[in-house]
Amino acid sequence: MEKQFIILNFSHGNGPQLRTTEVALALNDEREKRGASRMGIIVPWVYQERQKTIFKENFKTFLKWHPDEIIFVRDFENILAKPLFYERDSYVAWLKRFVDTQRGVEENVKTFVRGPMRGETIDGRAVEVPAGAIALCISRYPIVDFGITPSYHVSFAYNSEILKKALQAGIAHLPPEIAQKAIGMYETIEEKQALHCIAEPATFLREKDTPLYESEVLTPPNARQYTNSKTLWPMRKGIYVSMTGIPGMKHLFEELSYSAYRTYTHKTGWLPGSIKASPSILANKNILLHFARVGWGSAWLSFYTETPLVMMPYQESDDLEVYFNNQSLERAGLGREYRGESIEELLEWGNEYKKAVREKKNELIEKYGTLDGVWYTARAIDERYRQSIDER
Repeated sequence: MEKQFIILNFSHGNGPQLRTTEVALALNDEREKRGASRMGIIVPWVYQERQKTIFKENFKTFLKWHPDEIIFVRDFENILAKPLFYERDSYVAWLKRFVDTQRGVEENVKTFVRGPMRGETIDGRAVEVPAGAIALCISRYPIVDFGITPSYHVSFAYNSEILKKALQAGIAHLPPEIAQKAIGMYETIEEKQALHCIAEPATFLREKDTPLYESEVLTPPNARQYTNSKTLWPMRKGIYVSMTGIPGMKHLFEELSYSAYRTYTHKTGWLPGSIKASPSILANKNILLHFARVGWGSAWLSFYTETPLVMMPYQESDDLEVYFNNQSLERAGLGREYRGESIEELLEWGNEYKKAVREKKNELIEKYGTLDGVWYTARAIDERYRQSIDER
């Protein structure tokens, strides 16, 4: 049998590409356990060389043993990312662009995916993907349909749901006409997914809501944040900041500069006196607080490492997801929106955060038997895919 491939359909940002890759690798592991062959994994190459650097950092061990499994296809940068991915526009400006260009971009992507593709491995070796060799698609926060059947949605919410709830909440800067058009486009994509794996905790408290789709499956957090405090270098006590340019927080960082605490961040240029470090240091017990503009990568990293999460208030330029993420996390006790508190006040609250996280972890283990939502999701996809093969 000729080699088959999984193709990943993710939207802008680092999180979606990493999360879909994690699930695809776990799916291959499930296939290998039952004697089936591993599939190649097609990753749209949309962020040039820095994308490969991110993959080398996050999948170093895997790539050592399976250097040919992940295939990067550069053409997606021009046909998908440049015309449609969110960059530096405001969210509303991007949404208008999405409504105006999505259908044309989607048709171009479908045409490209149907034909043979040329890609390369992490170390630059050329790989040919024959037409018809793609067996399935794994999507996260998808903004176009790739035209691949079956396709499995792995996420924290639905794009259409976020927009609907934003209209219900009366968010002032969101144009209703544009939002309604976008909702219809998103629903068309979502309805084509064979399975909808929605993690908890996530953007909405799904256990109390009626599922939007019959094929919806709830899972533990569908992310693997590989951190190991035993291997981290010794460090002074401090906080970690995983965003840049934080308005209204000058006094907080001035307070830190005169204290015994240090400030660690992935980008140091904007924050004088800070120390450059990977987000993985959150696993170190000396990281006392985590400041972030909250996407689920940041939220789950805090959750797994039990590092109290201080969330930046929603701004109009943010993705609407941030507005609801903040509400959901604060309501669950799994984060606190920053409102001008001192470091000492936040550290005191951190004890409440840790208690809430441990309770939630116990609840998830009782419900699912594991905190590994990537494995749980991959197993669900493998079962559904095998059913689809049997039905053909």
